[in-house]
Amino acid sequence: MKKLLTTICCLISAHTLPAQTHSAAGIDGNIVEVASRTALRVIADADFNLVKLPQRALPFPVIADMTHSTSKNAYAEITFEAKSSGEYILGIDATGSVTILLNNKKICASNGTGKPFPREAAYDCYEFGATCAVSLHGGRNTLTIKGPGSKVSLGIITGESAPSPYVSYSRARINENGRWLTEPEAAMEYRLQPKPGAAFTKHPYTEWHYANGATMIGMLAMSDATGEEVYAGFVDRFCRQTIATMPLFASQYYGQNSLRTQNYRYFRMTMLDDSGAPALPFAELCARGLLPGARGMLDTIAVYVMTGQPRLPDGTFCRPEPRWTVWADDLFMSAPFLMRYARITGDHALYDEAARQVILFDRHLYVASTGLFMHGWNDTEKCHVGAFWGRANGWIAWAVTEVLEGLPADHKDRGAVLEIYRRQMAGAVKYQSPGGLWHQVLNDSTSYTETSASAAFVLALARGVRNGWIGPSYAACAASGWKAIARRVDQNGVTTGICQSMPIGYTMEHYLNRPTSANDPRGMGAVLTAAVEVDRMLHSRAVQKQR
Repeated sequence: MKKLLTTICCLISAHTLPAQTHSAAGIDGNIVEVASRTALRVIADADFNLVKLPQRALPFPVIADMTHSTSKNAYAEITFEAKSSGEYILGIDATGSVTILLNNKKICASNGTGKPFPREAAYDCYEFGATCAVSLHGGRNTLTIKGPGSKVSLGIITGESAPSPYVSYSRARINENGRWLTEPEAAMEYRLQPKPGAAFTKHPYTEWHYANGATMIGMLAMSDATGEEVYAGFVDRFCRQTIATMPLFASQYYGQNSLRTQNYRYFRMTMLDDSGAPALPFAELCARGLLPGARGMLDTIAVYVMTGQPRLPDGTFCRPEPRWTVWADDLFMSAPFLMRYARITGDHALYDEAARQVILFDRHLYVASTGLFMHGWNDTEKCHVGAFWGRANGWIAWAVTEVLEGLPADHKDRGAVLEIYRRQMAGAVKYQSPGGLWHQVLNDSTSYTETSASAAFVLALARGVRNGWIGPSYAACAASGWKAIARRVDQNGVTTGICQSMPIGYTMEHYLNRPTSANDPRGMGAVLTAAVEVDRMLHSRAVQKQR
């Protein structure tokens, strides 16, 4: 065992990076130097300033807003361009009574659905309150909507509720008393922007986003480990500004019909990506008694997660893309939030649900012949879909450790969850590359080594050793993994090799050719948490007693 400890310490101390002293917090200098460098880069690259910009144009659905029309004769007109003649499905939502004509022929009339917009049930999946079959000419078609005082959303959809790729639309224009209203200029709205020169510019670190939620949890872990206020202060500012600006962004979403306005995912809230994971830092601070203003938001999210998210008949969280598919990602998007909300409310049913989801996801996604989890399970076709994607397995590993850390010792499902964790760790270490990282496709050694999956495995292994869930022999795997991750952090705090967002794919090339981004928040939370967990592991009794 002394040899094991020596090996671990050599792996960590092999960095040539300058060490910083954090003796009060007890964190290893080399580890915190690397982790703080990349954390501080994220903080430096974050921008909290609101910028007034033209409203983002959204091609679908088309929205005809006649709520401000004063004439009883007001109507809206929209031009459809169809690539070919044929039968199509028109989706409709309306806040009031409407009559719709297509090419001057009445096709439907209703008292409305009571909704201004369709439910965006998943990415490019829209559930309208009403539909009707329509015949479109190839080329230009004119849709006339009579419904003064109503807000109407519509569009042509496929049988899978996706926007039809064969139809495009003009903006709605309004006619009052025979006079076309002047075409309004694009509305202006306030948004957050990535900071110029930031390492990551796809979207701001300061918006409501599942990846940012995970990153903020990593920041809080850094604060706990180092005692440095800069990390917790960053998270606190993020949470408080998010809460304070919600009314502004709500007015842009509902009042200006800006369905891609800032923090639109919160208002959309039709998937776990929109709810559980973005809420993690709010729930953690609230559980610590530090953010009472978040409670109403968290209550809303909990209702959605527990009662609004689609499920398979056995209760497993799933998505309608395609109908009905279990995504490995969604265990992290749900269970860690449920564990924190249980701490806030004292409701043990939430512990039950988190543990239940671990068991159900394992049942649907685990493949015993590999010891790995597939990215998805299509329950309609009764088959696995995707690949043994690294981050999908990492999301599961991280989520399961979150459940184990918070689940009461006498919980009825604790043994089952612990067995799932141990089995996954035993499988994962078999696929660790000689250099310490894990691959984009775990069982394909020709695929690139990927940072976010590696960090998630490292934190899960280190957390398990520290808590005694697995033996100290796993510590060397965690330590070598951290050493390899640290080599991907440059002197400017830029962490490379993080796979970009990844929908379930149906070819191996989909996974093998996915680009990576630097400092992508989809991996930053795992990197920061991995650093903290490796340090805690090295200072844990499980490792120290082997001296």
